[in-house]
Amino acid sequence: MNTSKIAVFALFLLFITAGCASTGSQYVLNPEYQNRAKAFDTSVTIFPLTEDLVEDSVWQQHLNYAPENYSLINFANKQTFIKYFALSFSETTTGEVNNVMADESVELSEEVDFSNQSLPINDKEELKLLVPEAGKLVTDEMETDFSLLIQSINWQIGQVEEQSKPIGGNNDLFIELVIKFKYVIWDNQRERVAGYGLVRESEVLSGRPGRITYIQIFEKISREIVQNSPLQERYVQEY
Repeated sequence: MNTSKIAVFALFLLFITAGCASTGSQYVLNPEYQNRAKAFDTSVTIFPLTEDLVEDSVWQQHLNYAPENYSLINFANKQTFIKYFALSFSETTTGEVNNVMADESVELSEEVDFSNQSLPINDKEELKLLVPEAGKLVTDEMETDFSLLIQSINWQIGQVEEQSKPIGGNNDLFIELVIKFKYVIWDNQRERVAGYGLVRESEVLSGRPGRITYIQIFEKISREIVQNSPLQERYVQEY
């Protein structure tokens, strides 16, 4: 490992694990951002699949590094993700949210290179992520404070057996939608990682999933990310 990568790894060992949900989600936020006041107008640009942005050689190296990095999502579900995730995310943060894949007017910077990095979740676990080397991920014409880089999406619908019945009893079966992915929050101004994590959420299905189901699960995912990020959370008003 070269000196620069050792320095990067040492830096991330100083990060604090922000949370670990019962669903298996894990979050890390740079302490500098934990201690900073969150601005109401902090903006973010969402990149639904980091692998769409990197060079083929870097992506192949990432897969060789850890085969589970591959995104398990078909074309239809990818379009659903693009359609609803940013919409849901915008309901959980107070700043402007831009969705790169759904907005052709957003121009990506061609000056950013990505590399494979192992970033610590805790003393024993690491996440293998595609991380920018430096730079801004969008052109100067579009000012955005942070970029949310989503990668390794795992989207599955399957049958789950309830485990709450006594031994020997017949457990109930139900259908569940499970969405899991890794992410990096990139600070476009400081050109550094502000946070990263692994998020996993599920939703029990009573039929074919539709708009309401997707918005519900994406809002849960979005709120978890925002709560463990430099972004200001938009709170739900209760009447």
